[in-house]
Amino acid sequence: MMKHRRFFSIILLVGLCITQLVFAENDKQYLLSEKNWKKLSEINKLLDAGQAGDAIERLQQLIPKVQNKPYDAAVTQQTLGYAYSAVNDYPAAIQAFKTALSSNALPYNVAHDIEFNLAQLLIFTKNYEEGLRYFDRWIKTESNPSLDAYILAGTAFYESGQYEKAIPYATNVINLSSRYDETWHQLLLSSYLKTGQYQNAALLLEKMLRINPDNKSYWQQLLATWQHTDNDKKTLATMELMHTKGLLSSDEIKQLINMYRYLEMPYKAANLLQRLLENGQFPRDVSNLKLLGDSWFQAREFEKAAMVFNEAAKLSGDGNLYYRAGQLYFDLENYPQAITNLQKAISKGHLQQHSYAQLLLGIALFHEKSFQQSQAALEFAVHNSDTKDQAEWWLQRIKDLDQINK
Repeated sequence: MMKHRRFFSIILLVGLCITQLVFAENDKQYLLSEKNWKKLSEINKLLDAGQAGDAIERLQQLIPKVQNKPYDAAVTQQTLGYAYSAVNDYPAAIQAFKTALSSNALPYNVAHDIEFNLAQLLIFTKNYEEGLRYFDRWIKTESNPSLDAYILAGTAFYESGQYEKAIPYATNVINLSSRYDETWHQLLLSSYLKTGQYQNAALLLEKMLRINPDNKSYWQQLLATWQHTDNDKKTLATMELMHTKGLLSSDEIKQLINMYRYLEMPYKAANLLQRLLENGQFPRDVSNLKLLGDSWFQAREFEKAAMVFNEAAKLSGDGNLYYRAGQLYFDLENYPQAITNLQKAISKGHLQQHSYAQLLLGIALFHEKSFQQSQAALEFAVHNSDTKDQAEWWLQRIKDLDQINK
């Protein structure tokens, strides 16, 4: 619940003022007997002096004596409601106000204000549905609802799980408030999220960030909201701003790098990761080197990718990484480096592309005129259906060269 103490200070002040106005009512229908007027005036003075307990005792004694006077009885119950409110006995205050209303003996404006007081008391005591019924009756005839009225309804609808209905009241609270109120912005944000209004939630968060641009929680909520809407461009823009402000965790920076790759911006991914590795923000471990190599490869920077995979292979001893480096050097026609990496890949074993490694090694050795070694590698590759045809073609070339040399 939110700010109930504020509600109840307002109830007590309004209540005392109303009671005094009732005493001054000129209409005979709403005129207290002189005797009861004096007694209620004395009781009112006790309330003013903070002696609510004594006032309650006096009011309880007065109730049986005013039963035959509907208006006097209603005013007595109304005053009793304020007295119980002053000592925080809200269930008793609710009952007193209900009794005052049920008499139908009070002037319209007094009954109208009691309905609002009842709505506040019931909502404060978590009787949301009943409180909202009184509020609904009250607001239908209220020409100028106050900020506190919107606060009351927004709170009640939110706390009772009626998030869609809470939204317009929360919006009014925000618009009518003279200063930024984070609590109500968060309540409106939560209501948007709980009702699946992610676009509205994101726009609200952007507004909140214009007021508090360095609030990390707002940025994180905005990022999560854009991610939920699958709006990749907004997600990326938010992550970039957060990174600029130093608000991304290491895992989130990794997400940014992968986002660049996913949105086909591999240069940004590779350059960012390389800077992070060079300045020590990220460890130069196998996982990060593989990510860097993949990013340079996606950016078609094959030489850089080959160097990175070679470094990752040396660090891990993983034959598959040596194979990737060797494959890239082969495509770059850097056959000496291709041979070195492919030989290491084969010697490490457990290759996913073993026959292709042998095929590429055989071709690279051929280009380096190491025909005997080339033939050995190709003869291995010829036994695999995936590489058989290419291996046979290169073996035939070796035979042809051998015949020419003879």
